[in-house]
Amino acid sequence: MRSRRHGSFFHAGLVATAALAACAPPRVPVELTPHDLQRASSRGEVLVLARFHRADTGEGIFVGGQTASVPAMVTRMEDGRTQRFGTTTAWSPAGARGWVLQALPPGSWYMTLGGGNQQNDGRAFTFMVPAGGGPAYVGSFPFDCPYTVAQPCQAIGTPRAEPAAERPALPEGTSPATTRLAVRFDRRSAAAGWPAPSSITAGINSVAVQSAINWEDLVSRAGSRGMMYIAGGFARIGASAVEGGREVGIIVGAPFFAAALGSVAIGALAAGAEGLHTAVVVREWQPCLEGLNAQTAPAAIGARFAEALALPAASRRATAGGAAPWTAEVTRVVLRRCNEAGQYGVEVATRWTAPGREARFLRDIPNAPDLRGLVFPDRMPWEAEAGGPATCRPLAEYCQAQAGALVTDAVVEAVTAARDALLAGR
Repeated sequence: MRSRRHGSFFHAGLVATAALAACAPPRVPVELTPHDLQRASSRGEVLVLARFHRADTGEGIFVGGQTASVPAMVTRMEDGRTQRFGTTTAWSPAGARGWVLQALPPGSWYMTLGGGNQQNDGRAFTFMVPAGGGPAYVGSFPFDCPYTVAQPCQAIGTPRAEPAAERPALPEGTSPATTRLAVRFDRRSAAAGWPAPSSITAGINSVAVQSAINWEDLVSRAGSRGMMYIAGGFARIGASAVEGGREVGIIVGAPFFAAALGSVAIGALAAGAEGLHTAVVVREWQPCLEGLNAQTAPAAIGARFAEALALPAASRRATAGGAAPWTAEVTRVVLRRCNEAGQYGVEVATRWTAPGREARFLRDIPNAPDLRGLVFPDRMPWEAEAGGPATCRPLAEYCQAQAGALVTDAVVEAVTAARDALLAGR
């Protein structure tokens, strides 16, 4: 049950909102309304509690809006969703003390405070928002220097958990917050000091597989004329389209190859020379694309993981004392165009976990052209490099029987390179 001072929680929210609108600029977050809470609940979002304050005086610091001297931004690692953090609070007096209460979707979140190189300056953090349950308290962030709006301090101490009695009361009907402290993040330290692996398991989710191939251009007469030669197999194939000076394409989920091409065929002209041409291209490509689907099937890649990541019995015995299980999850696989026209590489991102540890890696394609529709067009700040850049090949090579399962090989190579980086950092 909330305290008497919260008896006018929602009424105070309206008053506070009006008062803030009259001030320029506002320096405290706005109160959540019943509509905000209902909307968050309907979306499956979780209330996240945090505090930002001066370490010396305890004075609250506003980080949640355009007027913030040191703004807070959060990005959901699963889908790249970025937004401001600290824009709302349970009630205005708590907001004035630096307490924020904001609804976020469950998942892993990357938070930065201020600008510049946040990781080198110790202003990057990660925290987990669990699905279901009550609110999550991610800690109180002390600014460890004399902060003023005119001269904002950007030295931030380690997040700590304040006693429950010192936290603000939450909206009526809300359960107590579970503490899940944010952790200061640096790619270098995230990949260092891991326990020895007692076992390594890895898997891939089919939704991680994406394609960055422009199928419409590939099957069109203009796109394929002069680029595709079919004589006992594919010798040279390019797929590139330019619109307004930039490459464009279609992004679809797995199984993406044959399904994507089929959707193009259905949408093509039903009759005439262009329609006949499309039918020929689709027919010739179908075996190739079905082979690519087989390469990217989670079961096919998973079987390779079991062999590539198996620990020798001697190694397991030698590390049994302080060892812990490791888990690797392939979070995205993108067959993506390289900087050279007609060349493609396999971009692979992985997430590694052990008890109390997490690290993320990316084997990417340097200077790859931008492509709208890709959730992660570039390396994310939480992704370390492992294994060097991906190999670029003509698209046709991925379909030739004698080349083997090149996509599968690339995924396994990226996973083993990330494993080796973690082992080297121990």
